[in-house]
Amino acid sequence: KHRTAHMFNMQKYEIRPQALLSSTIDIWYRSPRDISQRFLELNENAKSLGQAENALFCEALSWRFMILGGGNLQLTCLDLEDRFKRIAKHNKHTAKHMLVDNFLLMELTGEKWDCGSALGCSISNLYDLCLDATKSKDFRLLYNARVISAIVLYWNGYYEAAETYSHDAWDMPNSKMPGIFVLYHIFFHGLIAFQLYRRIGDEKRLSYGQEAIEKVENWAHTSMAVFENKLLLLKAEYLASINRSGQALQSYRDSIRLAKDHGNIHEQGLAHELLGNHINLTNDCLADSYDQYDHFRNAYVCYSQWGAKVVAQRVAKSHDLVISKSLEDVQAGSSKRAIWNAKSQIYALD
Repeated sequence: KHRTAHMFNMQKYEIRPQALLSSTIDIWYRSPRDISQRFLELNENAKSLGQAENALFCEALSWRFMILGGGNLQLTCLDLEDRFKRIAKHNKHTAKHMLVDNFLLMELTGEKWDCGSALGCSISNLYDLCLDATKSKDFRLLYNARVISAIVLYWNGYYEAAETYSHDAWDMPNSKMPGIFVLYHIFFHGLIAFQLYRRIGDEKRLSYGQEAIEKVENWAHTSMAVFENKLLLLKAEYLASINRSGQALQSYRDSIRLAKDHGNIHEQGLAHELLGNHINLTNDCLADSYDQYDHFRNAYVCYSQWGAKVVAQRVAKSHDLVISKSLEDVQAGSSKRAIWNAKSQIYALD
């Protein structure tokens, strides 16, 4: 009896520390989607112990890691507005930090939700959220919002604006603290730098990109499964930037292969798109068995299967892709499958 009571008390006080451990330590060894599942387990444990606030905290983190880890966005969108309102009712601080994830989803999928009303405020986009975080001196929220703003702008092709947000975030103390946003910030900081170096120049950008490579290479020593495809994509962009086309092509191909092997469909699509851009700029189509339009079509399919309709449509429009009925069916079909497969999991959370 006493042993059972002791175990219950240990579990009661371990939920939040375990969640913090997963969000700061496990990120170096486990994929974001695996960690997302861990948060769902902690969510269930917290609910069984009657810890509503910890349960909602773990649920919010689960969605964050699922989105950033390439989990299907249509799954994450299910009943999101109702879930957000429920979290806001119990803990407005957690809900405000969850706005970062909600706005990322909106920008990627094109879906719209009125999140601000649940918090009794007029925050309707990432720019508003940055202003609010600055005013309230919530620097962790401000860092997260700036990082996501940079990522969203990059996905949409606004590289100079993305660079501004990325540099603003880079200068904050939060950029030195371990967390999922720091990992993706450094990855995209490098991609943005290489993209603008090739378009505009400035040796500083090349050094920023090399710095990102060094950091991701260090992380890859702890888990190649989590970081190798990202590292190879950064290296491909660097090699493309210094006109080593043959080596760049191989790194792009390897990044695509590894992203596919590890189920990182969003990064697989990104690598296809960047390889397509490289071939398009260098006219190096003979060095690759696909031409650039094959890679752009593959990027479109990957983004569509991820659920990022806005990004997929940008690729199609930017490169004048002829979207066949079969490709449209991929986008529609992946959404339907995600919803069908997700329902039991989603309802279990309630």
